[in-house]
Amino acid sequence: MALASAEILGKAPGNTSHVSEALRYHEERLRPSTEPLQAASRKLAAWYIPKGTFAYHIWNFLLKITPYYSWLVSFHVNSLRSEIELT
Repeated sequence: MALASAEILGKAPGNTSHVSEALRYHEERLRPSTEPLQAASRKLAAWYIPKGTFAYHIWNFLLKITPYYSWLVSFHVNSLRSEIELT
């Protein structure tokens, strides 16, 4: 996402005549793809940030026994692919 943002911001001066217009152009181009990603991240935060000490230890235990090629890994790979497609 950062590379896509940098590319958009790098092209902005060629499409605009002022810095504030370039930043507005950048925002307009990037916002549609970042809003769904931010919403999904907020929903997933509960999975990765346990609310208490006991939940933290359970989560760590589950991660240790989860095989590398699991649903968790495939979920992350698919999430990254969808993020790449949005940019």
